[in-house]
Amino acid sequence: MASVRRLTAILTADVAGYSRLMGLDEEGTHQRLRAHFQELVNPKIGEHRGRAVKNTGDRLLAEFPNVIDAVRCAVEVQRGMADRNTETLEDQRITFRMDINLGDVIAEPDDIYGDGVNVAARLEALAEPGGICISRVVRDQIRDKLPYPFEDKGEQSVKNIARSVRVFALPPEAVAELPATNVSGLAPRRQRIAHAAMATALLIAAIAWWVWPATNSSRSPPTVAGSARISTSPTPFAPQPPVAPAISRQQIALWDAVIAGEVTEAIVSIRAGADVNGLDTRSNRHGRRPLNYAAIRNDTAMIRALLDAGANINSANQTGFTPLHHAAEAGSKEAVILLITNGANLTLRNEYEQTPEQTA
Repeated sequence: MASVRRLTAILTADVAGYSRLMGLDEEGTHQRLRAHFQELVNPKIGEHRGRAVKNTGDRLLAEFPNVIDAVRCAVEVQRGMADRNTETLEDQRITFRMDINLGDVIAEPDDIYGDGVNVAARLEALAEPGGICISRVVRDQIRDKLPYPFEDKGEQSVKNIARSVRVFALPPEAVAELPATNVSGLAPRRQRIAHAAMATALLIAAIAWWVWPATNSSRSPPTVAGSARISTSPTPFAPQPPVAPAISRQQIALWDAVIAGEVTEAIVSIRAGADVNGLDTRSNRHGRRPLNYAAIRNDTAMIRALLDAGANINSANQTGFTPLHHAAEAGSKEAVILLITNGANLTLRNEYEQTPEQTA
């Protein structure tokens, strides 16, 4: 596919002191960093309609359709990291430095290039660990729209950029004072434990309900002559709602991989048993399937991989949005073309009686 130009909000992040952390505990650092990405960073990028373009371990490059989503994502990730790090020894804590710029980029399926990306990468070095830096153009766009107290740091000279850049910063102290973020998938292990405990409690209650009448029937009082026999049958309880089935580790890994744009990880998860059409309702009650996520993010490489794995190109979420509906709504031009070329139905309507064309 030929490269295309587009205006995009660029978010970059790196791990402060990564070499030191790896020197102290290479395996533990890798596991903690992977958990942060899977449980917090990647879900937040997806929640705010972003796309993880590249992840090299200690560095992240992501893009968003607008700066509002990009800044919200960065703030919520940093706020979530502050909470997660309270459970880790200070010398083992992973902290991100994050920055956001708005610029014209040359976009390819697996990368983005351009001066806007270069400026974002240089701003990263100006951010404090746990903080966020944004360029003036980003500040101008979010002014009076978001409540975050960014401080004006003035004109800054950055490496290999001819012009100075006006920088605004949100220090880690200001991030810590913000309300706690509601992170879908913040601690899936804890959620799974809670779900398992709930299921166990329901099972115990059900067993007790069946066993109790039998164990107490022998203690029934004798029947008085001439009187009606007293029924010892228990009054039926109202039917309980079915317990939601547990979500497999492979399914969660597939959703997270698609959100992050990691094609190889997605394929591995599918081969391990994940449902390529599985509906993810963790952060959106209407749900999104893997192909819907890829369509929203204009991730053509992921779309091809999912279709090759058997994804239903016309499968809708709970409001009738097919991948083509979502691609059209998000303005994902390349995704729209690819879906139509592969047979997406142009006439299907969502619950609002809209065809894909009408959602654009």
